[in-house]
Amino acid sequence: MIGNVFSEPKGVSSMQNSPTIALQGGINIKKVFVGLSGEYHDKNGYREGEKNRGYSLSSDIIYAINDSHRLSANLNFYEEWLKFADGLTYVELQSNRRQWKSGNSQDEMKKTNASLSLNHNYRQNYDNATNLTLDTTAFYAYDNNTYQHSAGYFFDNKAGLNFKSKYSYSKKGEVILGYEMLYAEGKRGSFQDISISLPNTIMTRRQIVENINHPRKISNSIFGLNRHYWINRFINGHHRAFSTSF
Repeated sequence: MIGNVFSEPKGVSSMQNSPTIALQGGINIKKVFVGLSGEYHDKNGYREGEKNRGYSLSSDIIYAINDSHRLSANLNFYEEWLKFADGLTYVELQSNRRQWKSGNSQDEMKKTNASLSLNHNYRQNYDNATNLTLDTTAFYAYDNNTYQHSAGYFFDNKAGLNFKSKYSYSKKGEVILGYEMLYAEGKRGSFQDISISLPNTIMTRRQIVENINHPRKISNSIFGLNRHYWINRFINGHHRAFSTSF
């Protein structure tokens, strides 16, 4: 696991005239690979006056400790501004369904994602072929999302261990076994703007209410596959998987 693929959200489905500028590059410095990329977009929506403007920055660092161990880090940042036209009445739709209608339909979104993983790969060769492969990856990932105008946010922390083994018992047969463990802890929050009329007065009281919950999850999964190659185009396999979470 090098890192999560980080791309722009797909909440705006009909963006037109979409100029996008993207740059990426990388360099190897002895045992270290450093990759950088960036993107900027400025799009018009289907409705007149609608906009979707944003940019993203991403970096990857991979350190080959030795032939069997690799340390990887990934960092991404994304920010986007959205502006939508308000809904139209039936008469307005008949006149011009793409017309602009002012309102408060706008949002600003920020996303930060980071991950760190350590990979161990072991290979055993026999008779000029690799007959045993063991691959283990321990990882941690952090995800932070905030929405400025819609007043919501969520954070995620994930840590886990992935193990996979492949044993070739013949030239045409192999067994694959694996185990995956994941611990996930998050925080979800939203704000509600509540106005309450005070009895026997013309006054109102405004109150901001924050709703928070903390979901947690631990999951364990094991899987196995026996695969046999009869001919080039026919493979016979048997697969079993089991998982638990709480």
